[in-house]
Amino acid sequence: MFTESTPLSTEKNKNEDQESKEIPQVQQGLNIFQTAFFMIGNVAGSGILVLPKAIDYAGCIGLFLMIVAAFASGYNGIRLGQCWTIVRRRYRHMDGYVQDPYAAIAKAAFGSKMGILVSLMGNIFLFGVAVVFVLMSSQNLQSLLQHWFNLRISFCYWILILGTSLIPACWLGSPKNFKIFGIISASTIFLACLIMNCAFIAQIYTKKSETVYKPPNPSKLIFSFGVMMYSFSGTVTFPTIQQDMKRPEKFHLSAWVSYTTILAMYMTVSCLGYLSVGSKLQVNVLQNIAINWFRYIAEILITIHLVFALISNTNPLFQSIEKLFCISAEFGWKRCVARTTLMIIIIFIAESIPNFSSLLSLVAACGTFLTFIAPCLFYIKICSMEGDWPKEYVYNSG
Repeated sequence: MFTESTPLSTEKNKNEDQESKEIPQVQQGLNIFQTAFFMIGNVAGSGILVLPKAIDYAGCIGLFLMIVAAFASGYNGIRLGQCWTIVRRRYRHMDGYVQDPYAAIAKAAFGSKMGILVSLMGNIFLFGVAVVFVLMSSQNLQSLLQHWFNLRISFCYWILILGTSLIPACWLGSPKNFKIFGIISASTIFLACLIMNCAFIAQIYTKKSETVYKPPNPSKLIFSFGVMMYSFSGTVTFPTIQQDMKRPEKFHLSAWVSYTTILAMYMTVSCLGYLSVGSKLQVNVLQNIAINWFRYIAEILITIHLVFALISNTNPLFQSIEKLFCISAEFGWKRCVARTTLMIIIIFIAESIPNFSSLLSLVAACGTFLTFIAPCLFYIKICSMEGDWPKEYVYNSG
C-alpha cells in the first residue's frame, strides 16, 4: 500500500530503467521523432489560419495568451502520457493492445462511468474534427482546381470524391502502420507556415502604404483565447499514439519537441501576418497573401495536411467504435465494414451540414475538457490511489 509522491533525484535514473523493463515494448513501433510528427500533425492545422486575426483582436496580450495555451496543452499532454505509463504498469491485463486508451485511463482513475463519458466526448470531438477536415479539404480542392484548370465541380461532389477515396487508407490499424502519414501531415503544415512567413516578410519590405494597427478590442479577448485553446486541442489522440511507441515512457520527449515546434510555427505566422497587414487581416490569413503563387502553394500544402491529418485523427475514433462492437484489433472484414460505415456517416454529415457552425461549440467544448482539464484531473487521482502494486514514482519534471 502506498501513495505516489515526488522521488529523490538519486532514484530517478533507477526508476526510469525499471519503467523501460516493465512497460511492454512495441515491435516496429514509433520512435521519439515519429511520435512528435504525429503530434504536430494532429494538433497544428486549421487553427493556424485564424490565429493572426486573434492577435489582431488581442494585441500583445494575445502572444502571452498563446504561450499560456501552448504550455497548458503541452503540460496536460505530458501528464496524460504519465497516466498511461502508470496504468500500464499497474494493470497487467493492459499488456496487450488497448483500443480506447484515453477511456482506459479515465476508468482507472474514476471508474466505468467516467470511462464511458470520456469515450463519448472523445468520439464527439474526433467526429466533429473529421467533418470539419472533410469540409475544408473539399473547399480547398474546389477553389484550387477551379482556378487552375477551370474545373467547375460542385462542392458537394468534392466531399463525396474526397471522402470515398480516403476509405481504404482508413482501414490501416494504428499509427505504427501508417508512419509516413504522420510525417507528411507534419511536414506539409510546417512548409505551409514557412511559405506564409516568406510571403509576409516580402509584403512587409515591399508595402507602399503605412500599415494601420488598431488598439486591442477587450470584447474580443475571450474569442481570441478561445481560438488559441482550440488551436492547441488534439490531446485526445495522444494515448493512441503513445501506445504505438517503442519506448512509451519517453513520450514526454516527443511532447517537448512537438509543442516547441507548434508554438514556433504559430507565433511566427501570427506575428508576421499581423505586422504585414495590421488590422486589415481577414479571418482566413491566406486571403491576406498578396502574391498569388505564395498563396496557392500554401493552400495546396494545407490541403495535403488536412487530408493526412484526417486519417490520423479519425484512427482513435475508429478503434473506439470497434471496441464498442467487440471487433478485434487485428485486420479483418469487420474492421473494413465498421470503418467504411463510419466514413460514410462522416460524409453524410458533411453533405448535410456544410457550415457545421451549429455543432462546432459542442465539439470545441469536448476538446477543451479532454485537453486542458481531464489529464491533470486523472493524474492527481491516479497518483493518490493506493493498491497492491509495486512502489512507483511520478516525476514533476515531465
